[in-house]
Amino acid sequence: MPSFDPDSGVESLRLYNVQYFVASSKETKDALDTNDRFRPLKEIGEFKVYAINEDSRYVEVPRREPVLVITDNWKQFSYDWFSSDYRETPLVFSPTIDEYDLSRFRIIVMDKPLRIQKNENTQLFYPEEITQALKSSQKIETDCTVTETLREEEILIDTNCINQPLLVKVSYFPNWMVEGAEKIYLASPSLMLIFPEKERIRIYYGETLADKIGNLSSILGILIVFYYLLTRNSRFRRVHERLLILIRYRQLRTRISLLQERLSHLPGFLRGNWRWFLLASFVFFASLALFLYLNEQSSCNEFCLSRGYAGGEVSFQGTIDHYHLGYNHQTENKRHNLLCTALCDKTRPEMVYVSNGYVQFDMSIVKDRENILYLRMWDNVNCRSGNLYINDVFVKRIEGNGKFGWHDFEFKIPEEFADSSKVTIKLEHSDPECYGWDLSEAYIRVPGCMCYH
Repeated sequence: MPSFDPDSGVESLRLYNVQYFVASSKETKDALDTNDRFRPLKEIGEFKVYAINEDSRYVEVPRREPVLVITDNWKQFSYDWFSSDYRETPLVFSPTIDEYDLSRFRIIVMDKPLRIQKNENTQLFYPEEITQALKSSQKIETDCTVTETLREEEILIDTNCINQPLLVKVSYFPNWMVEGAEKIYLASPSLMLIFPEKERIRIYYGETLADKIGNLSSILGILIVFYYLLTRNSRFRRVHERLLILIRYRQLRTRISLLQERLSHLPGFLRGNWRWFLLASFVFFASLALFLYLNEQSSCNEFCLSRGYAGGEVSFQGTIDHYHLGYNHQTENKRHNLLCTALCDKTRPEMVYVSNGYVQFDMSIVKDRENILYLRMWDNVNCRSGNLYINDVFVKRIEGNGKFGWHDFEFKIPEEFADSSKVTIKLEHSDPECYGWDLSEAYIRVPGCMCYH
């Protein structure tokens, strides 16, 4: 009899999506050769490589429903769970519990008494009854599909398993963020578990608040050291002195004297180090402004790229545009660049056509998704109208209401046009007796995108 159980070993390998196994001892190889769950591939010297005859993926629905454990000591629970016979039932760990947790887990284990509002069908146990909780876990019967794509610091999941638990066989870390699900749970032994709320899920490695503070502190420290080294350099000091002479040295000295007199009223610890204090303040606020700008831009960029849009990295560029269809079919260009693609897609159109009575341009869309055309146009008279065409197909006549100011219009791109990566938008003057529209903005809106808020 072998000293180990190959079938139990397969379950451990499946847990981490291990596809291959290398054996060296004769006893192990003999046991694997007679087990149909292992397939020999190649033998090199004393080593023999086997493939696992199991259909395993990085993301899959667990065989049994997960059990939520409210604890701060998740490692001990994981150790005990890993050596048990209940590894088909994932343990999910959380230090606290909320209404969302109660709506997702039928079985909850607590390592200390908590006062909670539980669901009617939720079973509550304590650690001494952990075995009973694991036994109570029911088998998950589902025919839903899951496919995953692994990239550098990113996992893309396509699934129709909405609200079903998905076990992600990648090590948990607080920096992992998710889009398309409420949150990421820590699952035994140290993996991730999510409940998808959309068919497209994105798990990516982001930055926590501690990471952002650390990066900002590093930049600030480098700038301070750089300035200190420059002030210690004799050549830099000589250049500095000559520059002072060139910019009206005496006048500058007078202003500095006045400033020093005013600074003399400051507390002693500031009076002697005011230059450093002023520099540090400037560097801090400049770095903070840069950080906030880049962080917001990066956030929008990541969101856009994850949804198939290109060019999100040039967010916050461009000006308000103004194309006037005019009166009596006369079209005017107010000399602004037309921003006619999504704020979630800053790629410029291939061409903007401005002719008598119409404006036409190409816009990027996401295939097989809901795409909503957003237009901002000026109105101040009742007699304003324009015909909207998509790919030369008439969609709608836009009528004015006489209310002064810019007005927003939204139109869903028909599904028959969503099988391509772009559409042609045309806004045409429709009535020679009325004024045309002043078009200032046009872009594609994707539901859920925060880039234009």
